Formats: sequence, structure tokens, C-alpha cells
Amino acid sequence: SGQTRTATISLSTLAGGGATAVAVTGTSGSGVTYTASISGDTVTVTMTAAKNASANDHQAILRISGGGTEIAHAVLYTFVK
Repeated sequence: SGQTRTATISLSTLAGGGATAVAVTGTSGSGVTYTASISGDTVTVTMTAAKNASANDHQAILRISGGGTEIAHAVLYTFVK
């Protein structure tokens, strides 16, 4: 715990057209947060684990939408020892 990790995701051929927004929902556990942003066809996701983050599994759902409709989603996962 006490660490931050960032990953980028390239989007292509999404049903319903281009992505215009991202959101992180359904975060489980305590002490781990996820943020996401979108720029063009690239989504950047950052996970931050506080020094007092609870051990074991942490997860959330990355939701990608375009025109107000969800067009893709992915699970975000972190394991804290």
C-alpha cells in the first residue's frame, strides 16, 4: 500500500461511435481509489492505494460511454498484501 499505478487503454471500434466520457463505479474495499480520464481514443486509469489500505482484493468498474450510452466496460482490480 502507499503506491500509485497508472495505465493507458487505447480504444478502437466501439459500438455506438466514439467514446466521450468515462466513469469509475462500484469500488470495493477501503483505502484504494481509482480515477479515469479520456483524451481522444485513449483512457488513462490511475489506482492509488493509501498506506492504510485494507489487505486483499479491491475492484471497481470502468464505464465508457458515448452520447449518453454505455458502449464498453472493464473491471479494475488491485490486490493489496
